[in-house]
Amino acid sequence: MDATTIRTFPIDEMPHLMARLGKARVDRIRYSSSYTFPRPQSPRNTANPLLSFMQQYKAYDGSPVDDIILGIARLDHHSKAGKHSVPLSVTRLYNILQCMDVINTQEIRYMLGVDTRQAQKYLKAIKLCLFHIQKYINKQQIQAPE
Repeated sequence: MDATTIRTFPIDEMPHLMARLGKARVDRIRYSSSYTFPRPQSPRNTANPLLSFMQQYKAYDGSPVDDIILGIARLDHHSKAGKHSVPLSVTRLYNILQCMDVINTQEIRYMLGVDTRQAQKYLKAIKLCLFHIQKYINKQQIQAPE
């Protein structure tokens, strides 16, 4: 092997590291190391105008943005009557908001490794997050004029 050869190690081939990092971080590494091609805007794609804004936040940091995401994650997303609803992962919602410039069910399925129904739940939650975080940002701009 010469000096110009670069070896890559897919995260999926390292089970011990995957176990140590946890699902959300593994999802983020897997998604960021994959090749993404430009996707045309369509009604099924949701643009993420908060991509750069969300970079400054971490899950469970106690900020108002965190409160919005926590509340949406805990909502009862289409559970059947009498069945227990498992909340969505807050860390995975942060990963989607911080990594994807165009959000759709297919990209969420690829990033998180979930089935279509679960990806649709995450997409609905992300749309709610985008709306309420933008509303919060607009309110902050009105309260603190430059």
